[in-house]
Amino acid sequence: MAGGYPTCCCPYGGPPDCGGCPDGTVEWFTHEVDGGEITRIDHEGPCYTYYVDSTSGDVTETGDGTEDDPWVNLNTVFSNDCIYNTCITENCHKVKVLVKGTVDYAITGNYGRNYQRNLIIEPWDAERLTVGMPSANTGFRDCVGCIWKNIDLEIEKLSVLSGPSGFQDCDVSTFDSCTITVLAGRGIVVGWSISDHCAFDSCTVHLVGTASQTVFGSNTGLTRLYAFLGSDHSTFKSCGATLLATGATDGSRTNPTAWAYGFDDCGVSTFDSCTVDATVTADRAENVIAAGFNNCASSSFDSCTVDATGNSSAGTDGAIQHTAKCFSGNSSSAFNACVGTATATVIDADDFVYSYGFLSNTSSTFDTCNGTATATGGTSFACGFDANTASSFINCTANPSGGACDI
Repeated sequence: MAGGYPTCCCPYGGPPDCGGCPDGTVEWFTHEVDGGEITRIDHEGPCYTYYVDSTSGDVTETGDGTEDDPWVNLNTVFSNDCIYNTCITENCHKVKVLVKGTVDYAITGNYGRNYQRNLIIEPWDAERLTVGMPSANTGFRDCVGCIWKNIDLEIEKLSVLSGPSGFQDCDVSTFDSCTITVLAGRGIVVGWSISDHCAFDSCTVHLVGTASQTVFGSNTGLTRLYAFLGSDHSTFKSCGATLLATGATDGSRTNPTAWAYGFDDCGVSTFDSCTVDATVTADRAENVIAAGFNNCASSSFDSCTVDATGNSSAGTDGAIQHTAKCFSGNSSSAFNACVGTATATVIDADDFVYSYGFLSNTSSTFDTCNGTATATGGTSFACGFDANTASSFINCTANPSGGACDI
């Protein structure tokens, strides 16, 4: 026994110099999936503790990771060989990193290292840690196999070619009550990007993207928002996305696009009590899409809700696509007690406008689901359920229904 905790057979230790004894406990969770429902299971165990009191600006390291002499740069965690070796070695305890101070620089993991969910990063002497990055393109990247707790990531980047991401390529990780807020200009903006085999619990994304000719000058008609993109084989419990995409609103851009997607390309996943509120406004736009859960094939959805709203008038050469869709392209999936409300509106009579509650979720099952769709202006089409071929429906309601719709 050392420090009141068993040392087992671990050849590594805590700070300083990889020789410290286990000195505390740490809490984390796992998800257990039964059908489409996710149960959170909380755990607690001994750990080695490191400390970071971050200084603004990605500075050179001066500390040793102890409480008396904490590290001043969070990136030091991912360059420290002792932490990595402890996390990947059998019979070693978890590593907890407590963080405070100013984190206003990008965090980049050590590519190729997987911490196997044995590295836990959480606030030091506070309920939450705010990470504010005014200029970074990506907040956290290549931090694989980590557990993140109570982190609020904020990025504001209004340059013409922004396109920031919150967490990118952070596979096999766990996110506990984390938030991402991004205020961006033109570009593709992503909350969580390409982070597979992850567990998300009570995580939220708030994205605002604005492409305005009068603000940013020429060629600025593109804004595309994705709250969760490419997170396959993952579990999402009580997670939410709020998206506001604004294309060019001043009429000086001929063919702008504005997209907002809540969960896109997150296949083979489980979604429990998740919500999406996606709003797109782009006057004189040629391509407008507001979407909730899209292309998340072979997944299960339980008690999930979507409000998708798309508004636009025509471009000078006519509109191509104005679409609001709540659950779309999620083939071979199971939906239980899900609600989709889609609203699409255009002004120009030459436009085409489409609105769907549930669209093209082929070979799926629907139990006690509700789809409501409204399409106004131009040549319009709306269905609560449409093109969900080879699917079954139990106790589902739709508005509109009948005609070309599924039910």
